[in-house]
Amino acid sequence: MTDWLLDAVLGLLLLGLAGGALHVRQLYAGVLLFIAFGLVLALVWARLGAADLALAECRDFLHQHWR
Repeated sequence: MTDWLLDAVLGLLLLGLAGGALHVRQLYAGVLLFIAFGLVLALVWARLGAADLALAECRDFLHQHWR
């Protein structure tokens, strides 16, 4: 029963983060929202059973932001 609730929360969180990253005026806040979007997207991919995409999303995150 809570599976659909978790999926709905993750979906709404993704939409909110995407909208916030596109419409925020400060560059730093936009970058932070985009990073959070990538991490939540990795959770969504893992939730959908696409572990390869989830790992690729995390790898891209680590490669771009922690060089």
